[in-house]
Amino acid sequence: TIPGSNGEKLTVTEAGDFSYTDLDGSVSAHQGLYAKLSNGARFVTRLSGTGSTGATIRLYIEQYTDDKSKYPLDAQVYLKDIIDPVVKFLKLKEFIGTEEPTVRTWSKRYNLVILMLSFLLYCDIHIPIQMI
Repeated sequence: TIPGSNGEKLTVTEAGDFSYTDLDGSVSAHQGLYAKLSNGARFVTRLSGTGSTGATIRLYIEQYTDDKSKYPLDAQVYLKDIIDPVVKFLKLKEFIGTEEPTVRTWSKRYNLVILMLSFLLYCDIHIPIQMI
């Protein structure tokens, strides 16, 4: 259970190894970890880069909505009640010394709001993998 910032308790309903299928049909397995939450949101975290020095931790947070009044909202505003608890749950402050991403990008596809937070790592790291 992840304590939500609005008092809601978020429960991890499914978690596992993140993989994706490219346009050419090839499958890239073991690309990170994903978790689905009880409120319908999902997050994926993965390491981006060729090594552990100067690499980037990418955190993708997404949630579907069919509430048209939410469509004009900035992704960070719409996902705020999910972002803060997930960042704390991942213990980024403890492991990498910050909870503030170096880059924020977002997109909206149909009714799905996606926010990507990137945390640039400037030193060698060894983050223990914890089961979600």
